[in-house]
Amino acid sequence: MKMQIASLCLIEKGHVSFRVHLHEEVEARIDTSDPDALRRYFRDRIARCARKEFGVVPFFWFVIENRTKSGTSTTRPHIHGEIQIVAHANLPTTKHGSVLMKYRRIIAENGIEVAERIYGRERTRQVLLDATGNSESSNAVVGERNQRRNLWMRTPYFNFGNPDWVSYAFKNTRHASRRIGHRRLAISLELNREAQRLWRLIREGESAMEQWR
Repeated sequence: MKMQIASLCLIEKGHVSFRVHLHEEVEARIDTSDPDALRRYFRDRIARCARKEFGVVPFFWFVIENRTKSGTSTTRPHIHGEIQIVAHANLPTTKHGSVLMKYRRIIAENGIEVAERIYGRERTRQVLLDATGNSESSNAVVGERNQRRNLWMRTPYFNFGNPDWVSYAFKNTRHASRRIGHRRLAISLELNREAQRLWRLIREGESAMEQWR
């Protein structure tokens, strides 16, 4: 229930669902004796890289797992989650100061807000890549595994809830794992606070509106 409420908070913000693995060279440097180390690393790096890029930490949550979709066997640790798209007001420009043609076309067809949100999505993708060590400067192949496939994101930016994705993210939390421990969920402080306010509004009605004043 908590994450369904949190997911509702993301609707009006505009967001994407994602799945991401750490770059294997980054993962190899993390202390495997601490079963919560990977979850904390994902959480802290996403928050830090997002703050650096946007000046704020967007709403986000994720669940860490190391099972295949069926849950019958183990696989590389990875996370499933959702993250707010921060609309990026400063669209990229040419050296002469003109907005790039790509975004001028979007503005002409759909308006400035859509262009800013599309660019915000692109920057959000880069934040996730940077946070997990998967930037273009990293090695593209480790062993025989292509590291350029470590991130997957899904659009659209807006939808009426995403209960199926929330359920999917939690599908393997019942399985015990020494590698990733029992703490599987991470939620940004900002999103947690907003979810608590929304839950209070649902329970108490209009009297709870004072919390937003």
